[in-house]
Amino acid sequence: MRGLILKDFYSIGKSGRVLLPMILFFFIMSFAAGNTSFATGFVMVMMMLLPITSMSYDAASKWDIYAVSLPIGRTKIVLAKYLFLLILMVLAVLLITVYSLIVWAIGMKGFSVEDTKLTVLLCTGGGLFVSTILLPLVYKFGVEKSRYMMFGIFMLPYLLVIIGKQLPLSFHPDFSWIVTHQGLVVFLVILALAALFMLSLALSASFYRKKDF
Repeated sequence: MRGLILKDFYSIGKSGRVLLPMILFFFIMSFAAGNTSFATGFVMVMMMLLPITSMSYDAASKWDIYAVSLPIGRTKIVLAKYLFLLILMVLAVLLITVYSLIVWAIGMKGFSVEDTKLTVLLCTGGGLFVSTILLPLVYKFGVEKSRYMMFGIFMLPYLLVIIGKQLPLSFHPDFSWIVTHQGLVVFLVILALAALFMLSLALSASFYRKKDF
């Protein structure tokens, strides 16, 4: 299992060398604009896409033909990819935390610790939610065919926001209860994400077990 995760880190090595300067650039631009949420969202999206990138490299190098011959089982191969995703998300949170501490120490105008915490929670939750939908699609249809589906998934929130803005005010839901029950909401969201993660893992493992290489 450890070897499979290390393999994924090695496979995205070149992408990582390009990604790090990009993250640094967006951190600087976000600081200059006085808005840290932009950099937070960018880091989460990039980390979320790295497992898909590693699967693209796997397909190009015919890795799966070799992997299924290993005495570890196909389920563990899929599990390693999901653990890789979780590790990347943790690294993203740590990176954003360090950036936020630096911004706080410098004393950026308009910086709010509470707002930053909320942004990190939303981006992490959103990243995990999208990833748990994308990974089964990639295992089922392959990386190339799933690219079009990815575009649709990324566009869906924007379409919902646009539709929501067109609705009369009487149709707009009241979200004030979220503020008054933050602890309960966070707990329920974590519970829902954990359940979705396990369902996604089970689906991906099922699709991968049925594949012929």
